[in-house]
Amino acid sequence: MRTIRQPKSLIEQSAVDALPVTLDVEMPPCRAVVVGTAGNIKLDTVGKNTVTLLGIPAGVLPLSVTKIHTSGTTAASLSSLY
Repeated sequence: MRTIRQPKSLIEQSAVDALPVTLDVEMPPCRAVVVGTAGNIKLDTVGKNTVTLLGIPAGVLPLSVTKIHTSGTTAASLSSLY
């Protein structure tokens, strides 16, 4: 009988490498952003696009991000996963 293993979740793979986000500072591209308190997030993507995501719930946002802006961001307790 073959055992099929489920892939590890993003948090299980990267929890050791979670860093608090400093707003308005360029950061190395992360694999995801952990949102502690729901709200809007204005961010720069790896593709050099600046976007504002509205109504993001608390949880893991699987986007590769290089910067999160103070202006336009109402979500709080943000961490980046590498």
